[in-house]
Formats: sequence, C-alpha cells, structure tokens
Amino acid sequence: MTDRGLGVVTLQDVAGLPEFVHLGSHSHSHEPMGTVSMPDFLADFETCRRLFAERLRRPLTTYAFPNGAYRGEQIEALLAHGIERVLLVDERPTPGGSPVISRLTVGGTIRGQFLGKSTDASGGFTHDAVRVAGADLVLVSGTNLLRQPLIDA
Repeated sequence: MTDRGLGVVTLQDVAGLPEFVHLGSHSHSHEPMGTVSMPDFLADFETCRRLFAERLRRPLTTYAFPNGAYRGEQIEALLAHGIERVLLVDERPTPGGSPVISRLTVGGTIRGQFLGKSTDASGGFTHDAVRVAGADLVLVSGTNLLRQPLIDA
C-alpha cells in the first residue's frame, strides 16, 4: 500500500493484500437485499463474483448483506452457489460450524474489556480494538485497514 494518509484504498491496494487477508462482498449495488427480487439479487451477486475473479483474482467465499436486510431464500441461494460464509446482523449467537454467522455487538460493559489504539508512523492511521477474554477484535471502519499489530493501551 502506498502512504497516502487517509485516502481511499484502491483496487490495486486490495488486490495486493496477502492471501491470509480474508475478503468478502457486501453486494455490488448496496441495495437492502430484503426488498430486491431474486433475479435482481442473483444478478448483483454474480457481478460481485465476477469482479472478485477478474479484478482481485480471488474466489468470492464470504457475503455480508447490506443494511442487514435479507430473506431466507437468498441465504440458501448463496450457499448453493458456493459461498462459505454468510454474515448477518441478527444479534444472535451462531452455532459452531454454521456457515451463516450472525453478528453480536460487543459493548463496553464486559468484564476484562479494554480499548486499544494503533497509529502508523505519521500518526494519521488509527483503528479501535477491543480485547475480550484474550482475543483481539479489530473494529475497522470505512477504508481503514489494519496495517500493524495492536498496541495495547
């Protein structure tokens, strides 16, 4: 990645990420998919899959629904098309081994939690992280990507 301060991450930046960095799609159109017809949903998904293959040279294996809006038939279609992980915002625990993963928001009232911040050498790049029971959960917003290990606060 080039040192552009807080500029936009480019396609070249993303394509150049190491293979251990997991990438997923959040749709192409960013429509609330719960209100989109199945043909339109599948067309949007195929656009994402094609862009991943052609521009990132990676398979699309993870899909997150924009705005948390989805229908059950869309989850079934994604799994049938080879998606390995479907991310939801249902705020429910996810059974182990399930390919459908619901987000649980971690709040500030959990015992043993603390916040950490990390900045790059210029001081312009930051992220917030939460440590719960020894595990780091990195909260990345916008176009910021974690570029160095967490510095404990």
